[in-house]
Amino acid sequence: MVSSSKRNQEGEAESPIESSGGRERDERDRAIDLLPFVRAIERRERTRKRERDERDRVETL
Repeated sequence: MVSSSKRNQEGEAESPIESSGGRERDERDRAIDLLPFVRAIERRERTRKRERDERDRVETL
């Protein structure tokens, strides 16, 4: 495998992970990709909490 510095000397472009700031960009893109799943989990947790609170309220009556 050719090192990234060797490839740069040969004129090949760096991959996003190898370029400066690429790792932060990659992590941000991954976080953006996961956001719908995180929101769904948070929504499910709120729903479960609301249902649990309603059950507790009914049981105390």
